Amino acid sequence: MSFRLSGIKQQTLLIMVSFAIGLTVLYLGLSIITAFIVEDTMISKVMKRQAQNISQQYNLNGTLPPLDESIFTLYTDEQSMPKWLQHAVKKQSDDQEIFTEDNHHYHYMAIYLSEESKGYLIAEVSSWLVVSNQPKVFLIYIVGLVIALLIAIFLAFHLTRYIVSPVLMLTRAVEEKQSIESNARMPHLKHELGYLSDSMQMSFDRLDQALLREQNFTKDVSHELRTPLTVLTNTATLMAQRGCKQQDIEDIHTATQKLSQLVEQLFVLARGESHESQRCLVKPMIEQALLSLLETDIGEWDIRLTIDDQQYLQAPSALLNILIRNLIENVFRHASAKRIDIVWHQQTLTIANPIVESLPDNLTHSQVKSTASNGLGQGLFLVQRICQQCHWQLTTTMTEGCRKQFMIAIDFSNQY
Repeated sequence: MSFRLSGIKQQTLLIMVSFAIGLTVLYLGLSIITAFIVEDTMISKVMKRQAQNISQQYNLNGTLPPLDESIFTLYTDEQSMPKWLQHAVKKQSDDQEIFTEDNHHYHYMAIYLSEESKGYLIAEVSSWLVVSNQPKVFLIYIVGLVIALLIAIFLAFHLTRYIVSPVLMLTRAVEEKQSIESNARMPHLKHELGYLSDSMQMSFDRLDQALLREQNFTKDVSHELRTPLTVLTNTATLMAQRGCKQQDIEDIHTATQKLSQLVEQLFVLARGESHESQRCLVKPMIEQALLSLLETDIGEWDIRLTIDDQQYLQAPSALLNILIRNLIENVFRHASAKRIDIVWHQQTLTIANPIVESLPDNLTHSQVKSTASNGLGQGLFLVQRICQQCHWQLTTTMTEGCRKQFMIAIDFSNQY
């Protein structure tokens, strides 16, 4: 049975714990080696001092000082040494240590009593070996190892959580973003991960905006192209019934030009591009929109237009045309009576029409419309987006009472 860790958190924890264990064992080994080195160094220093005392006294008076026979033994020549010691000395250098089969530990050192006389100082140091002879020392090392490992694992766990948590937060946020309806935001993080999170959020925002523009463009096209397509359909029907006339050709040409202009204008609006601002006379635009819609509407309308002939706006003419035409078309489609009031006052255009039923409050949102409407709920949403792009202020109000009215007011104070 194999055990496999999956996930960045588990793998990082495994790496950190392995590193902590390896580092702890390494330092434990170095500590033990250091203890043996210190032990051997102390024994070597004691023997060197003893050898110096022997050499000094022998050189002064030719006699050897008394030695602690339980530890030190001095051999003035190799022939007087035991065979096992002679054999060990021949194999090794002048300063070495010897381990015997009966668990004795010797250190020996060569001493030059004279230029021609070479002796050996032997020390039986088994009782001096603290590291080897004291089990408590190793117990201390083992306890220290366990404590160090526990601390290392604890720190590795928390360090892993600290390191990996931001990555996991990013992963969860991206997983939530896979849902189209999700409004989740990327987490606010620090340092390089914060820059990565912010960059990803900007990319997601751009994608959301691109998707929204695509959806709006599709709805705008289906909404705006209905009128010219209706003209083309009616003209084709008339041509089939009574033949082609010059007026029919002109109507088709006008409708196709309008289709081309609408598609181009809607593309520009969908891409969020800027439009060239120019001086636009408002009254002729309103009159042109009224005339084009009256051609397709049967019946007489009570139109009250209150605006100065020379009133103008510095605005993109294409977007202003779409805005005015949609406002007036909204009245023609949804007014309960054939009456429309258009008033310009202090840079504000107000259009009012009678209604019967109460309307939703958020009519300028996408696909929001009255219960009696058979439209797409896109006209006023398009108007609202044009106002936002041009920094104009749009408000809608409804008056109650015996004469219910729906009014749209657009404040053009902020020139484009």
